[in-house]
Amino acid sequence: MIEKEGSARGARKGLIMWGNWIRLAGTASFVLLVAACEEIERIGEGELAEETELQPTTPGVPPDGDPNDPTDPNDPTVPEALPFSWGEVKWVSGDGSVASWARTVHISSASVGSVVSWTYSVPPGNWARTGAIGNSPNACIGWVTQVDGRWYGAIAEWLLPGQTQQAKKIFQSDRGNKKVFGSPLNDFVPSKGQTFYIFVCGLNWSGQKNVKERSNLVPVVYQ
Repeated sequence: MIEKEGSARGARKGLIMWGNWIRLAGTASFVLLVAACEEIERIGEGELAEETELQPTTPGVPPDGDPNDPTDPNDPTVPEALPFSWGEVKWVSGDGSVASWARTVHISSASVGSVVSWTYSVPPGNWARTGAIGNSPNACIGWVTQVDGRWYGAIAEWLLPGQTQQAKKIFQSDRGNKKVFGSPLNDFVPSKGQTFYIFVCGLNWSGQKNVKERSNLVPVVYQ
């Protein structure tokens, strides 16, 4: 940038020196010379302005974007809009609350039909599988729901890598050969129209652990 500015000004000075000689040739020639000098200086200033405009913006920040969008649902720092606080939840299965686990996964939608299904906008990472459980799962699905005015949470079933469906049995305690939920939901059976807030998390059942990471909670209505 300095080099271009110097070259433009140097050219002007040189032409002015020659102007002293050309003045002897007549006023018209001198006027033309001055105009040429002003044009050279203008071009030099234009080149400097062009360079200034091409200076790079801050890396990683889109020109018209906000890197701190407070409404971004994928941002784990955005508080979850839930009708309960985690402190109100009594856990009836699993190896403890996942409230403090890092929210690294995002479920964009979920529903209950013949099965429970969900889609990810941010899927789980390469979570380690456990060989201690059949089929070597690497995650769990859980839920939170309200029963008789109180909130209960459950780690409800294992998940395999990439799995985005699970049987509706995840909402009931009786699995045929055993009841998986503790008191007071030992005999719990979901009611049609009941809302559950489902989530996916790292292994958190039967003593199996891999990562302390989870998804957001998404409401589904039992059908």
